Amino acid sequence: MFHKLLIANRGEIACRIIRTAKRLGVTTVAVYSEADRAAEHVSFADEAYSLGAPMPSESYLNIEKIIQIAKETQVEAIHPGYGFLSENPDFAEACEAEKIIFVGPPSAVIRKMGLKNEARREMQASKVPVVPGFMGSQSPSVLADMAFKIGFPIVIKPVAGGGGKGMQFVSEPGLFEDALRRAEREAQSAFGNADVLIEKYLPLVRHVEVQIFADQHGSVVHLFERDCSIQRRHQKIIEETPAPHLPDELKRRMWATAITSAKTIGYVGAGTVEFLVDVSIPNPTQFYFMEMNTRLQVEHVVTEMVTGLDLVEWQLLVAAGLPLPLSQDEITFFGHAIETRIYAEEEETFLPAAGKIHHIRWSEPSPNLRIETALKKDDEVSVYYDPLIAKLIAFGRDRSEALQHISKALIDTEVIGVAVNTGLLYQVVQHPEYQQGHFATNFIELQKKVLLFSHRDDIALQALVCGWIAGAWQKAMGWTVNHANTEQNIGLQILNKFYSIPVSFKRSEFLFRDEKSVQHTVAVEVRTPTDISIVLDGQGAFHGKILQLKGASILFWQARAYPFRAQDVNDFEVAEEVGMARELTAPMVGVVAAVFVKPNQLVKKGEKLIILEAMKMEHILVAPYEGSIKKVTVQVGELVPLHGLLIEFL
Repeated sequence: MFHKLLIANRGEIACRIIRTAKRLGVTTVAVYSEADRAAEHVSFADEAYSLGAPMPSESYLNIEKIIQIAKETQVEAIHPGYGFLSENPDFAEACEAEKIIFVGPPSAVIRKMGLKNEARREMQASKVPVVPGFMGSQSPSVLADMAFKIGFPIVIKPVAGGGGKGMQFVSEPGLFEDALRRAEREAQSAFGNADVLIEKYLPLVRHVEVQIFADQHGSVVHLFERDCSIQRRHQKIIEETPAPHLPDELKRRMWATAITSAKTIGYVGAGTVEFLVDVSIPNPTQFYFMEMNTRLQVEHVVTEMVTGLDLVEWQLLVAAGLPLPLSQDEITFFGHAIETRIYAEEEETFLPAAGKIHHIRWSEPSPNLRIETALKKDDEVSVYYDPLIAKLIAFGRDRSEALQHISKALIDTEVIGVAVNTGLLYQVVQHPEYQQGHFATNFIELQKKVLLFSHRDDIALQALVCGWIAGAWQKAMGWTVNHANTEQNIGLQILNKFYSIPVSFKRSEFLFRDEKSVQHTVAVEVRTPTDISIVLDGQGAFHGKILQLKGASILFWQARAYPFRAQDVNDFEVAEEVGMARELTAPMVGVVAAVFVKPNQLVKKGEKLIILEAMKMEHILVAPYEGSIKKVTVQVGELVPLHGLLIEFL
């Protein structure tokens, strides 16, 4: 085993690698951008060195600078983590040239499998089934013709990289040209390679990957499969193992195919072979090769939970030239594990969020719960990097028990300062179809309205907030146990929504009427400065947690945070009379990638105005209504803050 290791990454994965390296007695060296000077991985490592400016191209993607630090600190190996340079063959090649061990496969293998078109060719040559598609000429006219021949709907994919970045779904020919340009721009920005391929869109599939490991002595094993079908923007947010409701015979064939694929290309280290499983019929039998990831995956932890193995330790052992610790027959698994990825993003739009963490709290770690994060109070979620802020990984003796543990962990999660997707994750794991194991990659798209909010949720939310502040109202209105008060309108603001709620108190409970004038009865079971429990209409019991932070009141309920306040009802009349906004502001921190309009230009509702780029993803902002442009206040390349002014309308 080598003695000194540089981690060419940041955040939770850097901390994850450092933790295993320290356990093995390996000295660790961290690198950081100036935006990460106070980051957790910097203080956790034995040594840490600055890479420079925050932009990834000047820091975590700066091969020359990282190699220079590696040489100066005399490290023997570099672990790239995932993302950034982990699948960059030039980086692996630079390590090889300097006689530094790259913890991953050889550069030639990364180069071959890192490009989806090359990987497809390799798999086709090995008789592995692939999704029907086209890879070849990058001429827009040729690509358009081939898309038409394949048949819409289709998917445009960058040949480089992964994580869903640059991927575009195209439902009809008229949308192809614009989607192609967008895919090429995002691919160039994220991976430095604008080339794309086209695949037939399969409407009902599961995304299943097989974890493989290979050493330098010719041994290759699999560590079973993971289901990664719960996605948004083509990016995974929930993963689990074993994959539910798939025939064992199908899984065995995927395991065998993954091992064959790895042996064919001379693979070394940790990797995943990714498949699409056609679940349009019960007891599916057909799967297709999608791509190979030549690195450790974000979701590797669920495999660790069911096998009891440390995959980072295996990576380091293999990189040091040692044989795999176990043979295939010695690798077993027990139980079920589920991972939820917590992202800083707006739930309804999935737009990435950035900002300062004012409050953060997780469940207590236990044998049934693992929390992977590098964020703490007062840290910044930066616009420059991926918005993943934590992973919650739950283990159970079976899937039902794992779901119970992950649900509680999400309920216990509290993050204030940036928007997070915990509420969406909680609603997914609570959804009956997900709990029964009946889902595909389009699950969130199909269930989005149910997953985000419902009228019944709104009623329970009002009841919880009213229940918590009921004590103050009762005192102000002279309420007594033996007498009912007359109905009064109570003004509430919850998030950015205003409510005028008719409320009256009756003995140990209170009544209120919702927006549809339906009357509800609320019995307050528990009310403390930090907790509220109610029974709504004699049936549903609801519990929330209350946080007082810098004068603000925040209700945590169903893994979502709801800032609220009571105020004069007359204030809401003003709020409701505000007409159409005269300004377009930035829904997130980002860089202006394109501007399509100019002053005095007439625009139609839905017309493209500006493209913002954040976390290497493009976000199109459109006209909210028909009108005229008064002023454009930004230009291409400009970094704009959250809610920064972009356009003024006449």
